[in-house]
Amino acid sequence: MKFVFFLCFVLSFSFAFLRVSGEKIVDKYNNEVYLQGVALENGLFSKWNAAAQQLIMIQEAAAVSWSFTEADARELKQRGFNLVRYCLNYEQFAAENPEREKNQQAFADRLDWCRKHNLYVLVNLHVPPGHTNIIRPTDDSIFESGRYWEDFEKFWSELLNTYK
Repeated sequence: MKFVFFLCFVLSFSFAFLRVSGEKIVDKYNNEVYLQGVALENGLFSKWNAAAQQLIMIQEAAAVSWSFTEADARELKQRGFNLVRYCLNYEQFAAENPEREKNQQAFADRLDWCRKHNLYVLVNLHVPPGHTNIIRPTDDSIFESGRYWEDFEKFWSELLNTYK
């Protein structure tokens, strides 16, 4: 599986819109590109549950739909930005999440808005399987758990094959 993952990763980046040439970032026509962007947290970490007095991981597309709209993409472009660092939470795309298809569609919509408004997208799996962070601590991380590592590889393989 690791070889397949690496191959998918390399093949996907061979078709990327941007690449590094020497010390410059260039587009597919070899024109130098200066990235000016913003990072969007997209509500991916959690929402406060007052009754439980704790942070709950978001699993529904509806819970984050407010965080980035097409109007936002248009405004970012109008303000001179050309990049969105789009942070993702693995839980939103996990196979066991009943909202997975809705979340995948919400992500696809946001990618379409960025494409429509000529914004590059840097996808960041900010909360990987294992969720080793102060909000959702676990005993294992992707580096300590074979299952989490497999989930990590599967996530990236699916994402790259779907959106390359």
